[in-house]
Parts: sequence; structure tokens; C-alpha cells
Amino acid sequence: MKTMRKLLVVSLVLIASTGIVRAGELIWCGLDYSSVKLVGDTDVTPSSLPGMVESWNALFIKEQLSKLEKMAGVVRVDTEAAQASSRKVSEKNFHATEADAPAITDKDIATLVKGYKLQAKEGLGLVFVMDTLVKRDKTGNSCMHVVFFDVASRQVISAARQCEKASGIGPRNFWFGAVKKVVKNLPSAYKKASSSK
Repeated sequence: MKTMRKLLVVSLVLIASTGIVRAGELIWCGLDYSSVKLVGDTDVTPSSLPGMVESWNALFIKEQLSKLEKMAGVVRVDTEAAQASSRKVSEKNFHATEADAPAITDKDIATLVKGYKLQAKEGLGLVFVMDTLVKRDKTGNSCMHVVFFDVASRQVISAARQCEKASGIGPRNFWFGAVKKVVKNLPSAYKKASSSK
């Protein structure tokens, strides 16, 4: 079963790499951590953050891709651009308080989306632009912008900031727990975005 799953993921990546995508398909562009702010005792350090970003993106493909497929039918994976953006994370992403962390604006999101070098040329793009990971007194909360956009024009269709409590064992699963909760809320947003495109 694990081998079959790996083959499925590889196949999806290879399909996306051709750039041949029908206009009605959903393009999963990944988790973009380039603008994320970490506040408090997050159990993530500047040295471990780049590896965690790669791990969270891989975990999404492993555990959540099937949920996107159930929601949208055909889903193409085109995550290299968001992951390349996320490789810019450094000590600047860590803040003492939330007040010290600059907010992500609609303009910031539009700039990120326009800058993605995607293999796909058409379709409905979906990316989670990660905003904050905040942990106080062992309680974690994560906020992210759920962004749907037109791949051909790069026009942002919708960008909704959603926050969920983090949960899970170990820092990787703990912070990914919030992502899983946001995925559960996607169907209604997807329906609205796909009808607006």
C-alpha cells in the first residue's frame, strides 16, 4: 500500500511537470512558509525550521492529498515554487511577541502568487500561505491564509485567513494538526472559488 501511494504521488508530480493541465483542474501549490511568524515556545528553532518546512509539505501530500482529490476530483501537484519560496526562512521569522510580527497583507499574497514559477499553465491554484505559529503555556495556535487563484492570470480569487488550534505529538505533528483542521473546512471555499473562476 505504501509503495502504491508513493507511485501515485510520483505520477501526480510527473503529470504536473508537463505543464499540460485542463482549466478546470485544481492545482495544489503547497504550504508556503516564507512569511510565517513563530512566536513563543514553538519547539522549532531557526536551524530546524527549513527541514520542518520540507517535512510539513511532504506530510500534506501523504495525508491530505486524498482529501483534496475527494473534494475536487483531479488534483495536480505543483509545489516546487512554494517550497522554493519557503527556503528563505531564517531567524527573521522568529518573534518575541505577536505585536512584533508584521501582518501579511492582500498585496503580499498577490506578490507571492505572481512570483511562483509553476509548471501548470491553467487551472485553479490553491496554496496555504502560513501566517503564524504561536505557542503559550503549552497551547498552540496556527493561522494561515487559504488562497485560491487563477493559474493562467495569477489573479487571486479568494484569500481567507483561518486559525486553528495545533495538536499532535512532536513539533511536526503538533503544528500540522492545525493544517488538517483547515483542510476539513475547504469544500465550501473550493465550491465558491471554482464557481467564481
